Parts: sequence; structure tokens; C-alpha cells
Amino acid sequence: MLLPDNVYRRIPHYWMLIGIAFLLLGLIAGSSYTMFPAYVGFGILCIGRGLWIYQARWKHHHRNEMKILRSTQIIDRSRMDEPDRG
Repeated sequence: MLLPDNVYRRIPHYWMLIGIAFLLLGLIAGSSYTMFPAYVGFGILCIGRGLWIYQARWKHHHRNEMKILRSTQIIDRSRMDEPDRG
């Protein structure tokens, strides 16, 4: 399934927002609530997942930028002198 580019770029942010929401819900409910550890644990996992995705994408894009910068471009100067044939 293909996602629109603007949604795909924001997936780490969605994970972070879901994690923060679960942390807030757990903290608002209080430690006397039976599901408190689940809310806090799931919130921490979502935030960690968002950070992991963001870091993995940053590394991938950074490596691709370095490949582009390192690539050697050869310019064929003999073609520059030829007139356009259009």
C-alpha cells in the first residue's frame, strides 16, 4: 500500500503523538488505576518507535546525500562545442 508522501514523512510524528497521549492518559488516570503500567509502557514504546523510525530515515537520507556528493561527474567537453541539431 502506498501512502501519500506528506503522510509518509510524518509517520514518526504520529508515533510520538500517540505515545505522548498514552503517557498523559496513564498519568491522568493515576497509579491506582489497574491499567496504569500498560498505558505508561505502551506510551514509552510508541515514543521509542517514533524515534527509531526518525533516526533510521535520517541515516538513510544522510547516506544518500553523501553518495551524491562523492560521485564523480565526467563532463564530455567535446559535445559542448557541437551546435544544437534541433
